[in-house]
Amino acid sequence: MFAMLDNIEHGERRKTISNVYAKSYIMTPPVEQLIQEKTRDLMKRIGRQLESDLFLEYHFLGCDIITRHVYGPSGETFSLAGKEDHMHILDDIIGQPKSDWIWSSIHFPAVLNPPSPLLSLSGARADGPAHGMGNLTRLV
Repeated sequence: MFAMLDNIEHGERRKTISNVYAKSYIMTPPVEQLIQEKTRDLMKRIGRQLESDLFLEYHFLGCDIITRHVYGPSGETFSLAGKEDHMHILDDIIGQPKSDWIWSSIHFPAVLNPPSPLLSLSGARADGPAHGMGNLTRLV
């Protein structure tokens, strides 16, 4: 993230960063070849399985494409190839019940962090972060 007062300078800086995410860049032959290569890996992987969890498989596909695209060959993951430690990278965001909890914490923060009459009198606020008690202290 960056901020600049001059709109022209801001636009020029933004161009240097945003071009790799633009459709015109994604459709260049090297990136298109990467997507095709990883999609072939996905099809081979699914072809070897009797049953497939496509939700998980598409996450592996996305992870493998993005890590190669962003970090290059030295930083890419091989989830589709079945590399065990790479397959667990996504556990925190798609594993149950964590993915439900993440979704719920975004859409229903008050349910996960309701105001409680058992808060300390330390001046802590009941509208703390949705991901837990934050700076609240329970008296129980």
